[in-house]
Amino acid sequence: YIIFQSAQIPHIQQILNQIITEYFLEEEFSSRIITLYLPILFTELVRKCDTYLADDLTNSQSSTTSTMLEVIKLIESNYRTITLTSAADTLGYNKNYLSNFIKKNTNFTFTELVNKQKMLAANLLIETTSTPIELIIEKVGFSNKTYFYSLYKRTFNLLPNEVRNKK
Repeated sequence: YIIFQSAQIPHIQQILNQIITEYFLEEEFSSRIITLYLPILFTELVRKCDTYLADDLTNSQSSTTSTMLEVIKLIESNYRTITLTSAADTLGYNKNYLSNFIKKNTNFTFTELVNKQKMLAANLLIETTSTPIELIIEKVGFSNKTYFYSLYKRTFNLLPNEVRNKK
């Protein structure tokens, strides 16, 4: 986990306030607006995290956080095709070391992190576009439709068509 002091960052506080306001308004398109605000919030947090990390990379905790941030950014940018081997090569680590490092610091495997990112991307497309589910499955990097549907159901407790029909 990374803890941010959002009260010290007015721009992030403003985004959080907008999300909370939309949540309690429960007006038409509120859930869609919240869904669209979340990537903005996370991007701003990553941006601010970079700033804070640049100020203090001397202790091992900061170094660990910095490495995890690099891993997360790499996954976010390349989730469609990334492998543990390619991530390790890009970051300059042995793949076994990187795998153990990720598991130790997140309690998730590399594959689980990649699949979480794929699920977030798929869900965003399902909720905000009319792109056919089969194309979304391919677009986010899955080749097995059955596995995608199973993972989607496990992640969101709904099937993609159920999510799309709710909007």
